[in-house]
Amino acid sequence: MFDVSWEKIADEALAGIFIIKGNKFVYVNKVVERATKYTKDELYSMESYFELVYDKDRKIIERAIKEVEMGKESFYEVRYVRKDKKIRWAWGFMKPIVLNGDDCILGNWIDVTQAKILEDELKDSEEFFRTLIADSLSPVYVIKNGKFIYVNDVTCRLTGYNKEELLSMDPFQLIHPDFRDEVIRKYTVREKGLRGTEVYSWKIITKNGEERWITAKPQRIILKGEYAVSASIMDTTEIHRVNEELKRRNEYLSFLNKILRHDILNDLNVVIGVLEMHKDELSKKVLKRVHRMVELIKETRGLEQAGNELKPINLSEIVAEVVESYRNFAEIESELENVWIKGNESLKSAISNVIQNSLKHSNTEELIISVKLKKDGEKAILEIKDNGIGFRNEIKEEMFKEGFTTGQGTGLGLYITKKIIELHGGNIRAENDGTGAKFIMEFPYN
Repeated sequence: MFDVSWEKIADEALAGIFIIKGNKFVYVNKVVERATKYTKDELYSMESYFELVYDKDRKIIERAIKEVEMGKESFYEVRYVRKDKKIRWAWGFMKPIVLNGDDCILGNWIDVTQAKILEDELKDSEEFFRTLIADSLSPVYVIKNGKFIYVNDVTCRLTGYNKEELLSMDPFQLIHPDFRDEVIRKYTVREKGLRGTEVYSWKIITKNGEERWITAKPQRIILKGEYAVSASIMDTTEIHRVNEELKRRNEYLSFLNKILRHDILNDLNVVIGVLEMHKDELSKKVLKRVHRMVELIKETRGLEQAGNELKPINLSEIVAEVVESYRNFAEIESELENVWIKGNESLKSAISNVIQNSLKHSNTEELIISVKLKKDGEKAILEIKDNGIGFRNEIKEEMFKEGFTTGQGTGLGLYITKKIIELHGGNIRAENDGTGAKFIMEFPYN
């Protein structure tokens, strides 16, 4: 399932790494085994990864999964339950990936139980700093008025500077220039009480010039009657390196897929040209199969695009462009409001698939398609309705399943459409009122 070199790197990483497909673990590294006290086989055999989640924190993971399904990355803090029933704290990071053609979730896992204890117990006491925080396995620092006033030994080992050097220097000079302005801005407003606690990552430059990634959870505290900012941090360099490698490989596979698709389509067009010159039954059957192959290749293109970054877009412009491309095939009536959502180019394929469904199955000589887009509360609603014969109510749910077909098409069009819309955080449903088929798509309003 995984190449040996990648799995070896991931298995020896210093932080937990896992991959989820559906609701199940399909890969965990050694750190996850040690953290949970379960073996890999036990984790893989679980009915759902939720078996590890502390019941009261289930909604946190559900929200994180929802963000990932919308194509976003998600940081979260959650409690989990080990095999010995002990409850521990973890910081998690999840992002969507495509692995062997399947939609999966790549996750990172860092046990921060000790750091969490320190955060909860952090009080206005230098004695507390010297005893508990000094012995912490996690780097911890406190900044007040733009200066370090406390760093523990682990922070020194991470940065390469000794305590005297750190306490006398500008702490923001440790930060990589690409991240410095952002971190300074967040620190300034947080110390004023205008920004809450959060988890985010940035790069630092160590004393010997090495660039390293850290993930921190800064928060405002009161120290000797004055406001300061403290943070527990983790060295997440290995996590980012693995993520970058996976990203690079994913981009390469996507590029390779585009090249293969282009070359295969070119070759199939040559085959089509030759077959169209022959009128015998065998040639007709083969030609039908070749056209189906071409259709399959084109339909899967939209699903590949769905994994791209979601950005604010005017949905009415996307819909109008698709509608215009079909005006020669049907009479199309459109009422489009300017509605903004977060999306990408894959929406063109999703909308096009619905219109093509009307063209294929309406079974009427004078096809009229009505397209309406409007904003309703916090949702953008797109309705596509035709004046055809509609569909049997018993297939209302089946039509969105992979491979379902009434004899025409590939059985992937509406399935891919549903997947694309779900990756945008939306949903699609079909209605049949006896005067044609209606498809209703809903998206979160941006």
